Amino acid sequence: AGPRSVLDLGCGTGRHCLALAEKGYSVTGLDSSASMLDYARRVIEESTRAGAGPLDVDFVRQDLTDFSLGRTFSAVTLLLGTLSHVHSNEDVVRCFTCARDHLDKGGALVLELAHPSQLFSLPLELGTEAWDVKADSEADGEEEEDIVVQYGSEDDAFDPVTQILTRTVTVKHPKKRKRLPGRRKARVLEDLPLEEEVEQRFFTCQEIRLLAELSGLKVARMYGDMAETCVLGTEEDEEFRMVAVLKRTDD
Repeated sequence: AGPRSVLDLGCGTGRHCLALAEKGYSVTGLDSSASMLDYARRVIEESTRAGAGPLDVDFVRQDLTDFSLGRTFSAVTLLLGTLSHVHSNEDVVRCFTCARDHLDKGGALVLELAHPSQLFSLPLELGTEAWDVKADSEADGEEEEDIVVQYGSEDDAFDPVTQILTRTVTVKHPKKRKRLPGRRKARVLEDLPLEEEVEQRFFTCQEIRLLAELSGLKVARMYGDMAETCVLGTEEDEEFRMVAVLKRTDD
């Protein structure tokens, strides 16, 4: 039998919670940011109003390295590199231990991280990427201007001792602002550009195995993406992530 209840750690804006709930799971999203959780609640409310039907989603504000919910779950998830924001081994063990204590017997902790090959090519392949974010109409009918998110800068640095990559994230106006016929002038976000540095730790497979053992967990499977057919280390052309499935050692 598959998982029935899921605890999503570091859930952020709740996109994974929404996707899981739409598939019928009972989902709890945990995050330490009140503003992120407020946004996540709006995401669920808007989806419900749009016809998704009642969704079994709850959100709690706690630290993913030190949380207690008084119940267990079929699965606990740390997706889209969330664990990369936990930099010390001690805090990773605290996080894993809390996750273990919230797993049903037979349950699984699922980690999604950068593929380990990226750790050894980082100084050569930092690069940058950017994407447009389409603005939503406000309740009063006025539109916000579209924005551009740029991930990465030429000045970003990787520390090979700590295995921490510092990435610059910039939110800015597009270079060329298009005005479509019949479209009202958009409200301009005056506080742009915004810039923030994000520190991300990179992990090896061996580290994940050892940190799991220190937390009362064991690695059951490792995949190269979210497909069960892509076993890590066997499909080099298809692999782009490290997805680890951890189980309690007493299972």
